[in-house]
Amino acid sequence: MDNDAYVAPEDICGRIGEIRFFEDFIKNRDGVRDQAGIGLPFVTISREASSGGHLLSHVLMSDFLKQEDYSGLFKDWHIFDRQLCEAVAQNAQMQNSVEQLLHEKYHSEFKDFIDSLFTGQSDKYTLHKTTSRIIHMLASIGKVIIVNSSACCVTRDLKSGIHIRLVAPELKRTAWMMKRFNMNKADAMEAIAEQDLCQNKLIKQYFNKNVEDPLLYDTIWNTARVEMHEISHAIIDMIRDRARRLREVT
Repeated sequence: MDNDAYVAPEDICGRIGEIRFFEDFIKNRDGVRDQAGIGLPFVTISREASSGGHLLSHVLMSDFLKQEDYSGLFKDWHIFDRQLCEAVAQNAQMQNSVEQLLHEKYHSEFKDFIDSLFTGQSDKYTLHKTTSRIIHMLASIGKVIIVNSSACCVTRDLKSGIHIRLVAPELKRTAWMMKRFNMNKADAMEAIAEQDLCQNKLIKQYFNKNVEDPLLYDTIWNTARVEMHEISHAIIDMIRDRARRLREVT
């Protein structure tokens, strides 16, 4: 799928939409097998609740279209969020499709990385471990924007990653939540607090990290002060620079 024909997974309803979106991703990765795991950039977006993570991912996709891109660096990117990654993790056929794209080097050098992160045996652990494995494989293939707060931890061993964190004042996030979901102020504040708490607990439980630790990220943006396209343009510059440096060492 060319970027100018981009269709987000949430634009198509339900499981059929997830499958269509994933099939399109696989179709456009036929030629990357030899590069996967060694040099195609990817972006992870961690964010406070209602600070604009999904919005930024779509602004990036839009701005990719405007680049002078003779090398194809900004062509055929896809967005994956937690829900879509979990859908892939629970579908054996989708998992197999991802694995077949990966270079043998990935399987030999990184196959134990995810196992080292998880030791639990519960169903919850199993799902999160499998989802994390999918995130790691997608990142190794490259040209993906992963909107998931644990993605920066899951992919910390990959040099091609650009890790972003978005924050915003509680007042601004509350106003957005009220408008987006037609909530009253009290319910919006409660929803934000619950989402932030769950995110913090997940990162601490599975990775023993503080999600607010600035050392987890390449850059942190306050979306109340910096416009989304300005953030997008900065990330695009980072992608160019990261791709250049990766080419120099491969």
